[in-house]
Amino acid sequence: MIRAASLAAGLALCAASGAIAQDAAVLLSDHVWKAPGLPLVGGLSALEVYSGGEGILALSDRATLITATLTRDPDGAITGTTVTGMAPLTNPTAGRPADPGGFDAEGLAHAPDGTLWVSFEGDHRIAAHAPDGREIRRLPPPSGAADLPRNGSYEALAVDRQGRLYTIPERTRAGQPAALSRLEHGQWQTIALVPAQGGYQPVGLDFDDRGRLFMLERRLGALGSFGSRIIRFPLTSGRVEGGTVVLETPAGAHGNLEGISLWRDGSGRLIATLIADNNFGSLLRSEIVEYYLPE
Repeated sequence: MIRAASLAAGLALCAASGAIAQDAAVLLSDHVWKAPGLPLVGGLSALEVYSGGEGILALSDRATLITATLTRDPDGAITGTTVTGMAPLTNPTAGRPADPGGFDAEGLAHAPDGTLWVSFEGDHRIAAHAPDGREIRRLPPPSGAADLPRNGSYEALAVDRQGRLYTIPERTRAGQPAALSRLEHGQWQTIALVPAQGGYQPVGLDFDDRGRLFMLERRLGALGSFGSRIIRFPLTSGRVEGGTVVLETPAGAHGNLEGISLWRDGSGRLIATLIADNNFGSLLRSEIVEYYLPE
């Protein structure tokens, strides 16, 4: 695998090492999710995987939670998706659906207590929701949120084993490093500054069962294609250090991958399930892509 630049002392990025590892990610599934008659199954920007890879909870840009079961072949590759439920993200005061046109739902993280954290690009909002979509409470955004581009806000959310929430914006103004923030005792703390490199931008976060943080990044290629990579960060004394690129795909290999969920199969292999946003258009596909990741 390729060594990425390391984040030292939670605030600075060191030079990339460029070392090549022996192990590599292996493609398991590249499944196109088709849902005839269900127009809200699109714009899929985040997901959580459950039940050993048999079920998912996906988030649509149009403020909708979608549950589905997955069927797999004997080798574990996804062969089908069946929608089992849909719930709108609702306004806490009037009980009405959240405005899908004004608030673009992008990030999703499932806390140990069952809370669903959702981030929105339109107003840089991060809110706690019940499993049925009801908003419970809102958080003040991290410092500097007002300076973020409207279409470059908090696409990535993750919760660690202690129940602490993490986020990072997709883009910043004037190429400034992106602040990786963690919610501590009700306050956002910056634990790392991540500069943009190679045209990549953060769009997803998740933790594995060993407490390592994984960041999904995306970059735009030729003719509207997308390339992606996943960087793994061990957390040492609460700091993010020693990032390693464990997956990098060329532009056009997959669609607009925006969400990541990590889990282990029955053999103990670490799997990254990724979901692609089709922007509710005909040129892109709603995809569920899976890779075995090297340890």
